Amino acid sequence: MQYKNKKHSIYKDRAIFGAYLAGLWEGDGSILVKSKEHLKPTINITLHKNQSIFAEKLTKIADFFCVKLGTLTARNPNALDQYKIKISSAKSKKILRAYLDKFPLLSSKYLDYKAWSEVDDLMIKKHHYTDDGVIKIAKIKKSMNNLRVNYNWKHLDCL
Repeated sequence: MQYKNKKHSIYKDRAIFGAYLAGLWEGDGSILVKSKEHLKPTINITLHKNQSIFAEKLTKIADFFCVKLGTLTARNPNALDQYKIKISSAKSKKILRAYLDKFPLLSSKYLDYKAWSEVDDLMIKKHHYTDDGVIKIAKIKKSMNNLRVNYNWKHLDCL
């Protein structure tokens, strides 16, 4: 898959859109499948607002993915407010997938991204409306993040 829109070229600002962004995701990103009311595979980057040096870069990243830079207000007075980039629309997910094909994640988040991609593929094909699709998605979701018990590091062999 290639993304040819020059406005969103990953080479436009190499300081942000090179492997730096993948590294930022490794440290501060989350990859999840929400399945409460509406099934929605989502990928987030969340940084504390005390890291305001990143505000301008995060705005550029949000623009790159055609989303808005959001803010989360801490409910706990001891916690910090946060900036958040949420990728869940078809357009932003397509851009994300093209980016992560070019600059892959290296940690176990790579495995979560691959699982997330499977769910996204099922949803693109509308399989999440079928009983079989719902079962597949539930199984994939149970193998992600802190529920993961199987780790495969073959993606590191090409380094």
